Amino acid sequence: MRDNKPLEEQAELTVRHHLIKHGFSIAKPSYDTQGGDILIIEKPNEQFSKILKVQSKGRTLGKNGTNVRIPISYVTDDFILFIYLVKEDNSDFLYVLFAKDIKQWTSNGKEYTLSITENSIEKEYMAKNLLSEDKISQIRELLKKAQIKKYTSIIIDGIFLGKAVNNTRAIYNNIWTDKRLTKPHIQDVVQNILEYYNRYDSENNIINCYILESNHFPLSEVIEMDMEKSILKSENHIIKVYKENLDDVISFEALDKIERLINNENIILVADDKFYELPLNELKSKGVDIICVTFNESETRNMFVQFRWGDIAYPLGRAMGLEKYEL
Repeated sequence: MRDNKPLEEQAELTVRHHLIKHGFSIAKPSYDTQGGDILIIEKPNEQFSKILKVQSKGRTLGKNGTNVRIPISYVTDDFILFIYLVKEDNSDFLYVLFAKDIKQWTSNGKEYTLSITENSIEKEYMAKNLLSEDKISQIRELLKKAQIKKYTSIIIDGIFLGKAVNNTRAIYNNIWTDKRLTKPHIQDVVQNILEYYNRYDSENNIINCYILESNHFPLSEVIEMDMEKSILKSENHIIKVYKENLDDVISFEALDKIERLINNENIILVADDKFYELPLNELKSKGVDIICVTFNESETRNMFVQFRWGDIAYPLGRAMGLEKYEL
């Protein structure tokens, strides 16, 4: 089977080159944004900005033709598809298609399919969708009309969370000597953090939760990590959980995610490490708003930032079986 990965990478690089060349600000999403390989951002220096999702597809056109498939759920008004087509003689073409164009393709109810042959690329439908100044103008107009969508992301530093569980257990064991505290479940922890500290709450709010776990300090030792589903549902929320196992320093990855997400995300950071201080305070000076969930006690707290913060002991205590009045 032919490996399409190099061509897909070349397609994305080609698309990025043309977008930057025409003055667009772009970013690479840190998770699957319903088909988006690239994000076009209207105002990269503001916390919330209009955004377009861009997917690139690389295809080789041989004698038997080729095809492109796109899930119907991806095809929204803020979705743009670039098709990078390479013929056997190495001549290449770059096409730009918007939602209205893709909806003309063949559909089976789950995805749209476009079949491409040597003959079809000469026809009007393909020719009119070649990248051009007119297409660039259409992208600019689409960006102006885009709606600002606010999401909430929880970024959990797994090393801190593990320490916080042990610290919280010690605190409440001293207070409630006759109680047996249970091993908290990660689903309860996430939902409790939202209940206590999601000040961005709104109806049908979309929540993305990133659990950054160190391979050297597995969370399963102190938290039940078995998850039947990577999507949790609460009253008004759909919570998508992404767990990443890392050998690198957790704070590096957490800060990288924050940089990628600040233009379209409300961020709740669950962490306590002095390494975060300078980068977070720099973001504060730029007008970014983040809620930090950390230690309350000054003798155990390592991170002092200018953002609003909350005590991790409350959501953890609830997840261990304590009632609200016992916290």
